[in-house]
Amino acid sequence: MNKKKQKFIDKIDEGFRYFDGFRLEELKEDDRYYINAFMMYIEELESQVQLAHKQLKKANEILSS
Repeated sequence: MNKKKQKFIDKIDEGFRYFDGFRLEELKEDDRYYINAFMMYIEELESQVQLAHKQLKKANEILSS
């Protein structure tokens, strides 16, 4: 992964931890609802990317053998 992408991912992770830790409780209920929805969506996308990566890796192993 290049440095630019890694820096972006690091920022996302930092923001996720920031809101998940304590900041989320200080917000209005509506804000919490939408931020939680964004966080759940990010987690779902991460899961899909990890699964796709595993599938591609497995397919490449099969093709190269």
